[in-house]
Amino acid sequence: MICSMASFKQHCAFGFRKASLMDDPENIFTAEKKEGMGHLGEITSIKDLPKVALLISYIKHAMQLNDTGIKLKATKSAEKMPIAVPDYFAAAFNKNKTAAMVFKKFSPSH
Repeated sequence: MICSMASFKQHCAFGFRKASLMDDPENIFTAEKKEGMGHLGEITSIKDLPKVALLISYIKHAMQLNDTGIKLKATKSAEKMPIAVPDYFAAAFNKNKTAAMVFKKFSPSH
């Protein structure tokens, strides 16, 4: 993936997958814009976009990162937090060891 776009009722957003690795000589990834979704901030009209030639140069730079195999650094996944399992739930697992084993392998979000 090179870039992404999201649309909403009143605006859209555009971002680059590897923005943290990209050069930003024209400072279009400003701190002010980073508060909104996407690297170009909240886009409500064509006027909010950088000039076409500039946007193309950024997209080409993003493509070059992909073509040369440069990857984002993997983020360390969060440690599993212990989950308090209700007694009635644990008792049900005592009746079905397979279900208990599957449950223990789930991520905390499950």
